[in-house]
Amino acid sequence: RYTLVELGPFALETTAGLAQELARVTPGDAPVFKIEDLTQVSLVLIGFGDAGRPHMMALAKHEKANVRRAVARAIGESTDAPSVPILAGLLAEDPEWIVRGAAAEAMGRMGAVRSACGPALVARIGQERDSLVLRLVLRAIGDLRYAEAVPALVRKLLADDGPFTADVHGVPVRMLHTHRWIE
Repeated sequence: RYTLVELGPFALETTAGLAQELARVTPGDAPVFKIEDLTQVSLVLIGFGDAGRPHMMALAKHEKANVRRAVARAIGESTDAPSVPILAGLLAEDPEWIVRGAAAEAMGRMGAVRSACGPALVARIGQERDSLVLRLVLRAIGDLRYAEAVPALVRKLLADDGPFTADVHGVPVRMLHTHRWIE
């Protein structure tokens, strides 16, 4: 991957073309597919930095949810701080639960940019309607140890009643407490 980046513009053009071809052959509606190839090629595009970012943005807007999911996964694996806005957009705006979930998981891996990911995750607490995605958002908040989320979590706990809601929203609070972020 790093060797390709060192080769410069020709390698970027080749990698972008490969990414487009992989996106073309990626199934649009299958929840299980071979995601690794597209993820790895996306990681190469991320390695090109600013030059590769427009290609990543185009893939993040692809019509197939599995392509957008691979983009989120690649960004999470790379922990590329400048790509956080792409993840935030996928988390906030993607119509597919599987893509929003992948974006949340990716953000949970980006502890170095906690201050950029945390607010996007907290914003989803009151907006996310899919229970699995909400769990992933809450898990990501806990993984980031984003203590600033505690007031929003407490508000949500107090606003909702029911054992499921209490259990789900308690997850990051317990994680933060376990890691001595709160007493």
